[in-house]
Amino acid sequence: MEKNILVINGGSSSIKFAFFVHDTPTKLWGGKIDRIGLPGATLTLTDANGKDDALSLEIPDALTAVQVLIAVLTDRVDVAKVAAIGHRFVHGMGIAEHAVITDDLLTSIRSHADVDPEHLPMQ
Repeated sequence: MEKNILVINGGSSSIKFAFFVHDTPTKLWGGKIDRIGLPGATLTLTDANGKDDALSLEIPDALTAVQVLIAVLTDRVDVAKVAAIGHRFVHGMGIAEHAVITDDLLTSIRSHADVDPEHLPMQ
């Protein structure tokens, strides 16, 4: 069975995401939610050929944006094929390589929220 990787990059006013074939740089599809908390928010989905499909939405906050992302993923992703999920943090706090999410790691990340208060609390 083909395995895939979901990559997420959450920021203060956007969430970008992409779905890749495991062990290759082949992007299957991706998208972004822009202007979170601002007028004119959009959800854009991009297929493997780079064709965009954009939809204007009202996304007043990060929670709503995550709910939209979950709805998109639920509709488009076969969870059984997901081998890994990656997320970029604005500051690695001394972590320079990928890491498994543990309670200790989450505690460390939360303790550094003051480094970038616009990003880290949402991540």
